[in-house]
Formats: sequence, structure tokens, C-alpha cells
Amino acid sequence: MRIRKKILCGILMISAAAMSACGSTGASEAQSSSGAVAPTAGQEKAETGNTSQETTTTEENGAASAGDGSPVVVKIARGGDSVTLDPAFAGDNVDIWVDSLIFEGLVKTSEDGKSLEPCLAEKWDVSDDGKTYTFTLRDGAKFSDGSDVRASDVVYSLNRALKGGSWSSLITCIKDVKAVDDKTVEIDLNNPSGSLMSCLASFICAIYPEKYYSATESDKLASAPLGAGPFLLESWKQDQEMVLKKNPYYWDAGYPLADEIDMTVVPDDNTRLMQLQAGQVDAIEGVSAQMRTQAQNTEGVKVIDFPTTHVEYVSFNYTNEKLNDKRVRQALNYATDREAINKAVFGGLGTLCPSVVWPTAPHFNPNLTSYDYNPDKAKELLAEAGQSNLNLNLIISNGDASSLMEATILKDQWSKVGVNLDIQQMDSSARRDARNNLTFEVLLNYFTSDITDTAEEMELFCIKDNFDCWHLGWNGPDQEKAEKLVKEAGATTDEDVRKKNYYEAQELMADNALVIPLATIPETIAVRDNVSGFEQGILGNYYFNSLTVK
Repeated sequence: MRIRKKILCGILMISAAAMSACGSTGASEAQSSSGAVAPTAGQEKAETGNTSQETTTTEENGAASAGDGSPVVVKIARGGDSVTLDPAFAGDNVDIWVDSLIFEGLVKTSEDGKSLEPCLAEKWDVSDDGKTYTFTLRDGAKFSDGSDVRASDVVYSLNRALKGGSWSSLITCIKDVKAVDDKTVEIDLNNPSGSLMSCLASFICAIYPEKYYSATESDKLASAPLGAGPFLLESWKQDQEMVLKKNPYYWDAGYPLADEIDMTVVPDDNTRLMQLQAGQVDAIEGVSAQMRTQAQNTEGVKVIDFPTTHVEYVSFNYTNEKLNDKRVRQALNYATDREAINKAVFGGLGTLCPSVVWPTAPHFNPNLTSYDYNPDKAKELLAEAGQSNLNLNLIISNGDASSLMEATILKDQWSKVGVNLDIQQMDSSARRDARNNLTFEVLLNYFTSDITDTAEEMELFCIKDNFDCWHLGWNGPDQEKAEKLVKEAGATTDEDVRKKNYYEAQELMADNALVIPLATIPETIAVRDNVSGFEQGILGNYYFNSLTVK
């Protein structure tokens, strides 16, 4: 597994009205899964805790049974499988979003990402100098094996994420974590940080039991997680099916409503849609614009769009000799008709944006270098760079109809400026390896943020040690300048400085044309009419406590 080196903790001005969440592409290696699961406490309830959680329905929270007393099972088809369910090493959204069902942290964000809510901690205090946070754990919080959530578990989990996790850079502002007693945790910082609460609400800072995680091999932890979230992993057949069961010890009485969630892996878009239409599954993810119309025209099916931080973009390999001249990258930006792609591929639902930073993000710079569709300008720049007849390879994933359509449109558009695009389809593992190892030339990609502030995204794309500037290979004087700006912004709570630095770093990224930012698009799913409670937050996390089938 490739692990990022540590960098300064991004300083985010977060209040109770502006917090973070999740969702990010990543670089985890594929790991095998035997379907083994973490040990549980069997079928018996603990003598303490929320004993009312044994049933799937309560008078207060409404019906959650199938009506005949049988378990409520929700079947969901998704396009790809998770790689690891160890939150310290989660990489892609297929990992992170499932982690949000199995694990919880001290705090959590609301579905719109604008407010902070208590979770495993019921309250917290911050010292006057902003460098010490004290959390009080809620009574009755238990892991899915029935053991109590203790302060020592919090200390272990945060230290594990900080000292060895893939995303340690987000929390390097933490100096020390200590247990004051079984119910009290104190976190001391190296410097005041507006990002701490945001990061604590993300998958990166999930809390898990020290006893199990400290004594279990990492390979098993990837496939046999144990957390305090609303669900637990019952079984997992890699690339086939994952079965989640209701956590009988979940602290939020009466939830979740569903007894079981079956997640099947169906890579082909059309097959997923047909399964939904036939009633073989209750919900499908990854509904493209092409699937949308068919789904909407199917009786008994409804389509739901969730606002997200999801930005679609085209990646260039900066280290490739064909693409290391910025005039070539600028030319390909000018050669791309973004509006045409938005209409054809995203059904016009996308919002065009000039950056990988989503338009509603804090510190988003709306005044960036514009690359409006201009084939003549593209030809001029290619000629200046001595690349009038350029051959490039574009990698996309197998079975992804929308990506194939996008690639085909790019091939046509770029051919008009003398660029020949060879489209290569790969399975998700091979595509991930090409991205991570910088063996690609051009790649269709997307980014979703893990926090609602700009800091994480700017650190990933501008700091070289962060996966080679997030799998771009950017280097040189401009990259070094951008890295300096971002690190300075990450070490202050002065919003004027943060805005100035992030704006300037975005301008450097745009001038260097590191990517072709296309549009920010909603997360679209389709469900049967009898499904309710399928919710995703703005950062992509599942909110399935109220998910049920009537």
C-alpha cells in the first residue's frame, strides 16, 4: 500500500455551521477477502446498553418490518467493489462510503455538510488558546461485538490514523491524544486548527476497539472490520456481494430500520438498470444520464439526485514527454467543448467549473484562467510546441458507458485540432495501477472531497509528497510555489491569508493546465417506489439509518 508522507494539517475555519464529510478517490492496493468477519458477541444482548434495539421497529420511529415480521432486507447494486474496509487505509469512495455504515467517530456531519453533530462523543470543550479539545463519550456507546467504547479506544484509533494511516496528513496538527478517564479524551494540538473537528468527523478518524485492532493482522482488518456504526459486516465475497447486518448494540435507539443490506457488484450499467427494472434489486448506484431516462420511464422506479462535491476532470501525466509542455495541456483544454460533454454525458445536470475545487467550496476562486472552447487557439499552441500531429492514449474503465461516451466525444473534438486519441478500456484494478504509477498519458478521473473546506483538495493537488500531486506528477518551480502557498494556508487561522494563498495556488494550477476540469455533478441513484431513507450526504457518505423497504 502506498502511504502519503505527512504534511501540515489544513487549517479550516469551521464552526458548528460549517463542517466536513467524506468521499475521495484514492490509491489503496487491492486486497483479497475471504469473507471473514470480525468476531461478534453472538445473538445475546449485553446486560447494559440500549436493549430496545433488538427489534427493527419502534412505535416512535415508524414501521421497519416487512409487514409479516420477516427481516427487512434492502438490496443495492453498485458498479464496483470495495478494496479495503480498514478506514485508516481506505482510498476510493467504494471503501469510504461503506466505512460510513460500519464506523463512526467522535462527531459527525449533517447530510448537507453544514453542521456538526455529536456522535460517539456527546459533548466537547475547546481551550481558550484553541490548542486543547476535551471530548466526553456518550453513555451506552458500544462496538458491534457488544464491548464498550472507551477513551483508550479513541486514543488508539487516532494514533493509528496519525502514525500509520494513508491520510495522516489531514491530522498532523495533533500533538497528543490521551485518555483522562474511560469517558474523557483530551486532544492537544501543535497549533490552533480550524480543520480538527472537520477531520474528526471524517472516515479518517473512525473509532474502533483497541483490543481487536491491535491483535489482528492488517490483511484481516481490511476484510473483517469492527466498529460502532449502525451496521456490521456479515460476509463479503470479493467482487460479488457484501452483506451488512444491523448492529444490535447501536447507540441510537431504534435505528437502523433495515435488518440487512445486500450490496452486489454489477459493473455493467445496463445490467444494473435491468435488475432494478425487474425488481431483482431495490436500488442502484451510479445512474448515468443515459440510464436516467430509462429509469424515469420505468413504472415503480424513481431517480434521486444528491448534491455533491464531485468534480469530473481529465488528468494529464505531467511526467510524460508528450504532455510536459504546458502549451500542449493548454491546447487540449481549448480543444475541449465542456458544454457539449455536459449535455451529452451528464444530461446537462452538471455545473461547469474552471477547477477541481467545486464551485460552492470555501476559497473557490471564480476568476481563474478561462479555457473556453477555441479549436483555433488549440492548433496554434500545438504548433508552437511542435506537436501538430499528436497521438495520445486515454484510459477508461470497462463497462462504464458514460466514460466511453465522454472518451468518444473527446476523441472527436481533439481530432479537429490534429490530436489522435486511442481509447483503452481497463478493469478497475489495472486502471488504478496505471493512475497510481503514472504509467498513463490521459485519464478520465473525478474527485470528491472528504471535508467541506478547500484545504484537503489544495494539499492533495499541490503538495508533491501527496501521491505525486494526486497522481499528476506535477513538479518544477510553479509546483514548488503552489506547495509553499498551500502549506502556509494550512498553518494559519487567518481567513484573509487562507483565501489569498488558495486563490493564488488555484491560479497556478489553472495556468499550468494540469487537468481539464469539466463539471461538478450530482450523485444519482435510482430506487424502487417502496424504498425510503436512501440518503447520501454532500460528501457522498451513506446515511442509511432510516433506509427501509415497505
